[in-house]
Amino acid sequence: MKIPAWLMFTAFSVVGFGLNAAFIEIPEKFYHPGFPTTLGYVVWSATMVACAMIAMQRARWRLQHTRAAVLYGGGMGLLGAGGQMLCFVALRQGPAYIIIPIVSLYPIVTVVLALLLLRERVRLLGSLGVITAFVAILLLSLDESSGPSARGWAWLVWCIAAMLMWGTQGWLIKRSAYSLTEEGVFVYMAAGAIALAPIAVLMTDFSVPINYTLTGPWLAALIQFPNALAALLSIYAYRAGKLIIVAPIIALYPVITIVVSLLLYHRLPTFRTFLGFVIAIAAILLIVLSEISQKPSDTLTLETS
Repeated sequence: MKIPAWLMFTAFSVVGFGLNAAFIEIPEKFYHPGFPTTLGYVVWSATMVACAMIAMQRARWRLQHTRAAVLYGGGMGLLGAGGQMLCFVALRQGPAYIIIPIVSLYPIVTVVLALLLLRERVRLLGSLGVITAFVAILLLSLDESSGPSARGWAWLVWCIAAMLMWGTQGWLIKRSAYSLTEEGVFVYMAAGAIALAPIAVLMTDFSVPINYTLTGPWLAALIQFPNALAALLSIYAYRAGKLIIVAPIIALYPVITIVVSLLLYHRLPTFRTFLGFVIAIAAILLIVLSEISQKPSDTLTLETS
């Protein structure tokens, strides 16, 4: 049985991001005192470095450092980490129920850039799957809570900027194929994450008690590692497949989060979330059926009995 490489990498990325989202609240909300999300960012950046070491070992410790490689790599690193930081700032100033859905639609930017600049195309069935995926993304990201009272309109600028930055990063990962290997891309992304870690520390409120025990930073590291690993695998997915296909599927990782929450927390989804879950499954099936029905150019072979 032959499975396209992009599909394998995409599937593992979805699982990694989904598991991270299912457990990410535990260090801050399940223990008292908790471990704040700002310091969680610092821990996440450390797990990115750990995965970067794995990537460099795979690349035999060779890293491209030409002018183009540095520009592409630095740009991708700052776009990813900068978008994360702006999302933090937006959530401090504005309502999560508006910010999260806007930021979650970043694959639209990636898809538009792939259509206009990379000339990517999909068949009718795949196009239907992509459109359906965006409907599912919106339903899965909507938050019923009112969130904090909005302070001005700067938060809207920050969350739109974060969406544009993440969407552009996906396009750059594909665009930089002639200048950087997948491992090189991830190393520069990890460097960007580390570079902005001091800002996260400055955003932390140290006037309240912070949990520095095993259930604090160490538990956060265990939870953040699947996210870092998924970020690495998503680069392979972007390079092996079409951005117009891969980006929307990876953004459907809340499907995994919903399943885990149901199994472990017995947290039943709302009707809207369940509807998004069903539509997401349908979108994935449409896209996968559209792509695997074509002759694959890059496949992984799995031996089955």
